[in-house]
Amino acid sequence: MHSKQLWFAALVIATFAACSSNTSSGATCSALGIPVPAPQPALAYPIPGAKNVPVDLGEVIFSGGSVLGTLFVRSPLGPIPLGSPAEAPSPLPTPYATPSNSSGYVGYFAVSVPTLSPATKYSVSVSYTGYSGLPPGCGDTVTFPLGSFTTQ
Repeated sequence: MHSKQLWFAALVIATFAACSSNTSSGATCSALGIPVPAPQPALAYPIPGAKNVPVDLGEVIFSGGSVLGTLFVRSPLGPIPLGSPAEAPSPLPTPYATPSNSSGYVGYFAVSVPTLSPATKYSVSVSYTGYSGLPPGCGDTVTFPLGSFTTQ
């Protein structure tokens, strides 16, 4: 009977040890502080909801100045390859959307896209690591939709 009690005690200790090792630093998420959300880019061109966008668009333009995540342009068949963010053309193609929270200078950048498929709806989004409050990393992937457009 004594060996059964030792075995049970060892099992309880092992269980508590495993449960208490869910963070690498031992810190809880609240001890790390809640990060300030980074500003997200906005789809500027083509404007969100645009129809009859040329298949040879060449680039998608965003306002917001920078990306602290991963941009996606997806068709029903999946994501399309994107180039690295670069300076937007000057002048900007028209019509383009201006962010509603703009109070002055707005930075724009462009991402190149290959020739798109005709008569296809593309959705644009950004994914980034947002605060989740769950150890060990206290973050989780968040996907934020930026809009969509449909080609000719």
